[in-house]
Amino acid sequence: MFCTGCGAKAGDDARFCGQCGAPVGASAVPSTTPVEPDWDSLQYDDETPVTEAEADELYGIATEEEIEDEFDLPNSGDEGSGYYRKVLVIVRWRRANGK
Repeated sequence: MFCTGCGAKAGDDARFCGQCGAPVGASAVPSTTPVEPDWDSLQYDDETPVTEAEADELYGIATEEEIEDEFDLPNSGDEGSGYYRKVLVIVRWRRANGK
């Protein structure tokens, strides 16, 4: 299950997102107009290297050109693992909400 607030992966039995605190699962109340979260207020893990699965997921849902255009990043991979995870969460949310 993924959070509808920020797109982060949430456990199947989670009631709230561990990234942004939004209700998930049965406690989530769907909104008719999704409001994009304040991405800069969320914390992203900068200590753990990006996994191959995270990289595959990001590049499976967005091309490198889309990522560079959308986030104005000439070298998105040079920003560190926390920034990479932030981009992944934003792209998940935007794709899930038709943005």
